[in-house]
Amino acid sequence: MTSFSRKELPIYSLLSLGQRGVGKTVFLAGSYASLKTPHSKNESSSFWIECLEQKDQTSLEAILGYIAQHGNYPPPTMKITDFDFIVKQKTRLGAVKPVCQFRWWDIPGEYTTFDNPDFQQMVLESHSCCVFINAFRLLHDPSYREEFQGIIKQVFAIASLVNPAEIQYSFALIFTQCDRLDGGPILRLQIEQYLQPLNKVLESVQAHYKQFYSGIPIVSEQGMAQLQPNNTSEVFLWLVTELVESKANKSLEQALKPDIKTPQRLSSSANRSIVTVIAASLGLLALTTGLLFAFGVLTPAEQQSQVSDPDIKRYVEALNKNPDDFDTLVALGNRYLQLGELQQATTILEKIVQQKPQELNWKFNLAQLYELTENNPKAEGIYDKIIAQDQKNFKALVNKALLRREAGDHQTAQQLFKQAEKVAPSEDLKQKVQDISINRQ
Repeated sequence: MTSFSRKELPIYSLLSLGQRGVGKTVFLAGSYASLKTPHSKNESSSFWIECLEQKDQTSLEAILGYIAQHGNYPPPTMKITDFDFIVKQKTRLGAVKPVCQFRWWDIPGEYTTFDNPDFQQMVLESHSCCVFINAFRLLHDPSYREEFQGIIKQVFAIASLVNPAEIQYSFALIFTQCDRLDGGPILRLQIEQYLQPLNKVLESVQAHYKQFYSGIPIVSEQGMAQLQPNNTSEVFLWLVTELVESKANKSLEQALKPDIKTPQRLSSSANRSIVTVIAASLGLLALTTGLLFAFGVLTPAEQQSQVSDPDIKRYVEALNKNPDDFDTLVALGNRYLQLGELQQATTILEKIVQQKPQELNWKFNLAQLYELTENNPKAEGIYDKIIAQDQKNFKALVNKALLRREAGDHQTAQQLFKQAEKVAPSEDLKQKVQDISINRQ
């Protein structure tokens, strides 16, 4: 027994990203099986985890029991489930020391989208992220490689909000089904080749990350099927160690509060609640992806703010010769965004909108940039132009309504919310608009 109170322990939330069937639930069960008894890489200390709630232990044991009974992996997760654990350590002197608590969100793949308010809140509450990638499909399935682009955008959207000076937010890149691969180092080189775009976007925002190769085959021992986890416990131990050693105590939401300055990242409106923005399904997380990928190419470079950037010099010289060169304007705008120079990017996007007045996507991105640079009146003006061109533009109606409500014009805001609800492309979005219109945070 220890006199250390659970209330005094740091509590961390671990987010999980990955498509349905990538193996998140099996990974959790395998990690639990590996870590429910003391785990040690050296003689000085050992670590293990315990469930804080009986229901969590029952659920995990049920998964292991299903495998033992059927000799197959369990069916896919159908609902969002959270598991709460406490990490304990046995020291060299034999004392048991509680280290921290952590919450693991087991999320079905179809729910891990930024238009899901539950997922948005999980992102905000998270302290680190596990990104699951099916290594077998990555090598053998071209359609999966297309799906992987969505994961890259999600990771970039989250990573670009993290200010390393404010929080220690780590990304564990977990390759699953490695036990199905046979080829050793050569196959890892092939995996690394497909992983380069993800590595580049993480490095472009100075994200802290590490790769893990895991395999959790089902084996039979003494006539009973069971998981044989390989390289699963290391993920939790690494994440927990990184968080504890850094004394991290801020979630992503806490680091994004308006009173915390994040130069060269985002400049959010001091009057606009981040939670409300994200709850709108059109907020900072989705917005970051939209802004940084809207210019049509995914080529983030090392973030820097030097005025002497060679790419910018080259684009400016080209525009001096031909001010209406659309492709160069797009490239320059993209480069400014990569450097976090939002004011300059706004000026370029204004020129792009002048050249392409009928293309609503450019106008919408300009409105979002105005919001990021705290110019709400101009943002509203752009949303008005979009709605004049397309009275059923769902995103413009919602964003305009949010700005009107923020300005205290609740009557106009409610009218716009009603219009957005009528034109919402799905019943799920209709319900979300209703929820947002009621929520007056």
